[in-house]
Amino acid sequence: MCQIETIPVISSCWSQHWNTSIAASFYQRGGVDAGKVLGSITARAARWGALTAGGAVGHHNAVIPKSEAFFDLDRGWKLGGENFLRAVETSYGQHWYWYQAARILTLNGAAIAYFPREWTFSLAATGARAAPSPVPARNGGLPEAHASDFRWEHF
Repeated sequence: MCQIETIPVISSCWSQHWNTSIAASFYQRGGVDAGKVLGSITARAARWGALTAGGAVGHHNAVIPKSEAFFDLDRGWKLGGENFLRAVETSYGQHWYWYQAARILTLNGAAIAYFPREWTFSLAATGARAAPSPVPARNGGLPEAHASDFRWEHF
């Protein structure tokens, strides 16, 4: 059984263009406790939308990722109330997860179209790629080579 507790997000709006957020989550799986703290910063501009970057670190105990990093880019276009297509919103994001035994990269994108009478159409896709974490150094600090070694430059 997995139990998850999340401390509500604390968000600060420094100006109309900048805000920061921080949150904490605690997990218990099979009697093992883990927790992480997540932080992010968002920059907004009417011209290009919003860009969010952040990361997380914590006490993982092989239950959750050791660390995370992410960014999201969101953009919207308002086309006008008299048009059949009222507005379009797009988003793209990448999220890196570093587990004890693996590294995972997720890519996601979405688009939402707004129509009259509050009708919407949305389309989203997510992809992921995983690789084993680097082998810990042994034998006097020299890493061993394995057939499953993975190079991140393939992403």
